[in-house]
Amino acid sequence: MNRSNIHLLDLPDEILLIILKKLNNIDVLYSLFDINNGRLDILAQGITFTDILKFISIDNIPIIDRFCIDILPRINHNVKCFAFDPVFMERILLATDYPNLTKLTIIHFQKAIALNYFTDESSLRSIFQEQITNLILISDDENEMECLPNIYAEDVYADILIFFKNLKKLSFVKSSVVLDSRLPFYYSPCTTFSSPILTHLYINVETLDDCFYLLDGRLRKLTTLCVNVHHMDTFSGYGHNINKKLLNLKYFALKSSYAFQKYDIIVLLLRRMSNLEKLTLNISMEGRNSIIDGSCVQHDILDHMPQLRSFTFYICTYIGPITLPYKLSSEDIQQTLTNIGQQHVSSIVNYFTGCVNSDFGIGVACSMFSLPFEFDYLQDLGNRFPSIVFSYVTYLVIRDIIPFEHEFFMRIARFFPLLKHLCIRNKKSQELDGLMTFSSDNCQLHSIIEYPHLAILDVKFSDTDYVEQFLNETKTFIPCLTELGVSFVDDLKAVTKDFTREETRRNCSKMKIIHCLLFSLFVSISWSIDGQLIKEDLNKLLNLDCSNPMVILHVFSATPNPVWMINIKQIIPMKNLVKKILNDYENHLLPINSTRTVGYQGFTISCSTDNEIFIHGLNSLENQLLESGKSYLSKTIIEHVSENLGKSLFLTKYTSLTRINCDLVPIKGSDKVPTFSPQTGNGGCFVKKQSKNNCYAYGTNIVTNTYPQPGRYSGTKLSAITCETVRKAAVLDGLVYYGTNLPVGHPKSGHFVALLLWPNADYHWIRKDATGFWSHKPGAGAVTNKDNTGSLINNPSKSNLSPWKSFCGYYIAQPSKINIR
Repeated sequence: MNRSNIHLLDLPDEILLIILKKLNNIDVLYSLFDINNGRLDILAQGITFTDILKFISIDNIPIIDRFCIDILPRINHNVKCFAFDPVFMERILLATDYPNLTKLTIIHFQKAIALNYFTDESSLRSIFQEQITNLILISDDENEMECLPNIYAEDVYADILIFFKNLKKLSFVKSSVVLDSRLPFYYSPCTTFSSPILTHLYINVETLDDCFYLLDGRLRKLTTLCVNVHHMDTFSGYGHNINKKLLNLKYFALKSSYAFQKYDIIVLLLRRMSNLEKLTLNISMEGRNSIIDGSCVQHDILDHMPQLRSFTFYICTYIGPITLPYKLSSEDIQQTLTNIGQQHVSSIVNYFTGCVNSDFGIGVACSMFSLPFEFDYLQDLGNRFPSIVFSYVTYLVIRDIIPFEHEFFMRIARFFPLLKHLCIRNKKSQELDGLMTFSSDNCQLHSIIEYPHLAILDVKFSDTDYVEQFLNETKTFIPCLTELGVSFVDDLKAVTKDFTREETRRNCSKMKIIHCLLFSLFVSISWSIDGQLIKEDLNKLLNLDCSNPMVILHVFSATPNPVWMINIKQIIPMKNLVKKILNDYENHLLPINSTRTVGYQGFTISCSTDNEIFIHGLNSLENQLLESGKSYLSKTIIEHVSENLGKSLFLTKYTSLTRINCDLVPIKGSDKVPTFSPQTGNGGCFVKKQSKNNCYAYGTNIVTNTYPQPGRYSGTKLSAITCETVRKAAVLDGLVYYGTNLPVGHPKSGHFVALLLWPNADYHWIRKDATGFWSHKPGAGAVTNKDNTGSLINNPSKSNLSPWKSFCGYYIAQPSKINIR
């Protein structure tokens, strides 16, 4: 046969199958179904391409239509697993019967999906309750989970176990847009999250207590538990039977991204699992005076698991040098692993400058791990590391007490092929950098390094040399870089020559977000109208005296603002920064004022509600506060706040902290059209009780002092933040929907209000006053009649009120007929 005349159909079935298996099953079916070739039709309809169907990246309605009408009804008996976006779930599942369907993967899962479909009234009830034994939920619901995690755990996750009557495997997975979705189960009764048949559970939880609660007997048939714990040192011990054996458990995986001190508690937990056959550990310890090596692991853990067949691990110990009797090496740790029979293992010892056990100085990170390395995150890697391909690592943190040279970054690119996020912590300048310069007149002294997947580069705690190393395309090529963190804006300006340098243009071409730790040109500080620095809150911060202050991010207009706690380690650098600013405040320039009225408005930090400290217009300090809360915030919120850090509002600073009482509530305005007079309207209570009334209170002209929410009075909870759900709840409160056309004039009774949405985050109400212009109250902030450009508002649907960009229509609000809470 002439080789040039060989066609696809000339190949035997075995070769065709090998080729087609390289494609997605959806692509195979869509391309080969009904193309008038019986042979390909038979291959496509075989079990190989029809048992698992993933409609994950498809948003083409005609493709979905063809599958539902022509393809799925003919292969329905083969389908065992679906993966899809909820928007197509009902259409696909009702297209035909699937007698062998047992597994579902739902991406972009949100609470609203559970409330709409996981009910007895759902059209999909019989499939969910009778057929599904394996459910994977890839969560997109960061706002709900962060603001009300306990309620989410009870209303969503616990109800799933009740509704899916045959569920044996359940996985809660965070999506790429969710920073860290995790749920608390502490203090919940043993019936809250329970199942008599569940055997496999994959979940992220808040504390070590939660892990113990999941093993308290509420899941008595559990054989596999994979848990990612956020706060390992948060452990009360309350109500736990730490001695009860867990004989059913065959596989246990424990992961945590933060170093902790409760090693002994982990050992007690693992010793309860005497029948374990597979164990995965990814943990880091601090607060010890000795390292955890192979001998410790053998004595503390492995000797108590006679059935263990597989042990995958990464175990790191952080120790301050004062506790080390001798200089450690990786060979020392490696020998202890060899002594206990662990062959496919490696170890790293790295000395660095940083905070170890609450003390700043030179510390050491001693890590040991199984091979191949199966985790996606690795931190505190130094110049010396074994020549091993870390095939799964996408997030890497490197630091050392000696510089990182070009050859080191070549090794990183080689041995971390899928790296997406690189954080460099090294204040030592590159010693060889001056010998390896590049220009059109000299020869290139080393090869260009390429990081094909790197999207985020963080060099905030590093020497300027590393900015040059990565942005100069004659040294490094980063085609996908979208986010950069640097210490000083001047560092970036110097390397890029005020963003005009040709050698840095290509690596910066896709940049969307730039984070600056400090600005060397000026530090933006909150100013009063006459230009004098407001130092009162900065002095208060210096005198802050409690172990876990509360931080509030003022960003939402209607829903409660994000709140989290910070610790002593996070407070100390903030106070040090404030000292430097106050010592030299007279040299700082007046910042550029912002006309923004909605969205990010600053932080408050406090030990009690009687002594709140307001921070706004101070980029460096705001950035530290934002960093402290990133694990609690959605990507959408972080991006919005990052874009507005360091900008000072034109008006006087936030006044929500004055706590003058307006006792008699609700205080309803009249049914006449309100005037714009914040100081006197409703007794001036929108000023006096500013922090307790939001845009919904102001929009309806009713002071409640409860931060009211649509539907709360009638007992209706918002299942999601959409135009429709907020509309229904508001109508139940007594508002009347008017439509989407801009109202002319005023209603006979009451006044007009408009509803806008920040998609998947928050909603905002704005009202029409007697002047014909519109005014609003952004969250706990001050009342204003201007938009983000400083202009009076005459058309809410066209005014700049970003990030509330989705317009949802107009309503009539008649206070006497409205009840809100």
